[in-house]
Amino acid sequence: MQLRAWRKQDPSLVDRVAAQATSGRFRLIGEIVLHGGRGSRSVSPASPLLDRIVVIAAKHGLPVLLHQFHQDKDDEAQFMRLLEHYPRVTFIWAHMCGFSSPDGIRRLFRRFPRLYFDLAWLPKRKRMACLGIVDRDFHFTAEWKNLLEEYPTRFLVGIDLTTHEDYEKRYSRFVARFRKALGSLNKDAVRQIASRNFHCLMTR
Repeated sequence: MQLRAWRKQDPSLVDRVAAQATSGRFRLIGEIVLHGGRGSRSVSPASPLLDRIVVIAAKHGLPVLLHQFHQDKDDEAQFMRLLEHYPRVTFIWAHMCGFSSPDGIRRLFRRFPRLYFDLAWLPKRKRMACLGIVDRDFHFTAEWKNLLEEYPTRFLVGIDLTTHEDYEKRYSRFVARFRKALGSLNKDAVRQIASRNFHCLMTR
């Protein structure tokens, strides 16, 4: 979904997504990039094309992976309305729910029972430490550890690499960092987050 047609909001993209969803060869729609601080690449959560694509996801029981960083209160409200309007659709909010706080994520989980989020930016050591998500030893800080162990079925591992060169250079290092951070959680939470949640979503 990180396509020029999406960024240009080309309606013909909907037919392509519908055909692929109908084929039965796909298990997820995404990563749909909305607001992400990239200026002209940003798409509003109120996009009519997004609405049509989520309808396709609902019809075929496919989770939807969304990339969204709120620009302002109106933007946040539009995104919340999207989640509210499709309570039967499973949404995966990429990158720590837009780096929401643990208390904010708890409120979101209570409000939206089918909302998950990925930890795909976790291996980016400096940013995670600056945000208080991990400590100097790359273990989850206490408030994040409590959140992850409280809701172990709502998190997914993700490796946020996009090119062959990135995979060759960084994949092993990123996986090692995930293992380091997850090692600070209890074993049941580790098993859920490392693989079980992903397999559950992909085999529905």
